[in-house]
Amino acid sequence: MKYIYLLLFVCLFGINNVSADTVGEFCNNENLIPFIQIVSIIINAIKIGVPIILIVLGMIDMGKAVASQKEDDIKKGQKTLLSRCLNAGIVFFIIAIVQLIMNILNNVTGDSVWDCVCKFVGGCSTNVETSNNLQSL
Repeated sequence: MKYIYLLLFVCLFGINNVSADTVGEFCNNENLIPFIQIVSIIINAIKIGVPIILIVLGMIDMGKAVASQKEDDIKKGQKTLLSRCLNAGIVFFIIAIVQLIMNILNNVTGDSVWDCVCKFVGGCSTNVETSNNLQSL
């Protein structure tokens, strides 16, 4: 049954060849640059904001546990703080590693597809063309 839906989808919408030129034109569209910037800002905000929020919440839980002065609550608070700190590190480093990989792929291949993905992820080094486009906005 799944194959029938897939076949129906392919027949209705078709599969067009997507070339690097098409993707390059898509990312260099002047109307799309603000959207790309917003997505990049949101990803960077998640990269910084989520770990800060997790650590602050862990500190609040630990403070409550210490204020209650119960041994079990303190151990539970320590465990929660450690768990949230590890999760904060994971969130930060996963996004940073993805940005680094996209930047490396963009610099090594020079392909417009990786350049487009890199712009969305927010990890690409700014080149002259991008900085000129951003200044014109």
